[in-house]
Amino acid sequence: MKISYKAAVIVATLVLSACTHYTVAEVDAQLDQLKGLSQDQLIAILGVPNKQIKTEQKRHLEWLLTEVNSSSSRVSVGTGSGGRGWFGALGVSFPISSEPDTCLIRATFPLDTDTLETIDWEGDQNYCGAQLRQKIKN
Repeated sequence: MKISYKAAVIVATLVLSACTHYTVAEVDAQLDQLKGLSQDQLIAILGVPNKQIKTEQKRHLEWLLTEVNSSSSRVSVGTGSGGRGWFGALGVSFPISSEPDTCLIRATFPLDTDTLETIDWEGDQNYCGAQLRQKIKN
C-alpha cells in the first residue's frame, strides 16, 4: 500500500510541475526583449495587429490574443429500464463552459522614428506568458 501511495504522490508532483506559471515580472521581462524593435520586426513576431491608431504624434498598435476553451462536456443524470420491471428515464444535461483566456498587448511608436517606444500588456499572466514565449521563440 505504501508503494502505491508514493507512486501516486510522484505522479501528481510531475503532473503539477508540468504546468507553467508566469509571474507578472516574467511577462514584463519577455516584453522587454521586444524593446528597440521596428514596427515591421514587431509585426513579424506578434503577427498583424488587431487595431492600429494613428494620432498626431504616435502610432498605437494592439494585439488581442484569445483562446476560447469551449467544452462540449456535459454532466448527465438519469435512470433506465432493466430486469423484470420498467423504470422511467429522466436525464438532465448541463453544458460546461469557461471564460476565454485573453492577452492584450499594446505598443506605441513615435511618428518620427520606427523604434518601439513603449509596450505593455494586460490579461491572464499565464496565458500572456505562454503566448509571448511561443511567439518570441519562433
